[in-house]
Amino acid sequence: GRLKYAQTWSRQEFPSLKEIEINRIEAIKKSLRGEFIWNGKSIDVKDYLMNGIEKAEKGIKTLGCNPRYLNIIKRRVKKRRTSGDVIRRWYGKSSGSVDEKVASLVNKIWEHTRKNEPIV
Repeated sequence: GRLKYAQTWSRQEFPSLKEIEINRIEAIKKSLRGEFIWNGKSIDVKDYLMNGIEKAEKGIKTLGCNPRYLNIIKRRVKKRRTSGDVIRRWYGKSSGSVDEKVASLVNKIWEHTRKNEPIV
């Protein structure tokens, strides 16, 4: 959707490879709590992603598709929490050996999958 938006409405330059690398490292280190570089300026990851989601949604709708999972992504960005954050918290709260903790995580993830519920 984001590509369709860019092709249709935007003549915006894409970021340099250096900016992409800086943003990638920032995302790895801070997840949704970091700052990205866009057009040489610092921008909050949440603002950056919400802007991209809006553009993607517009592009997807132009293709005649229903952006059915964007609401899940929007919720995660607004809360600044990913499924990885939740799984890390579950692991930290669980007790037992490493194998028992992993088995507990797999069971929790399976329950969400079985019910077709997102983790976040």
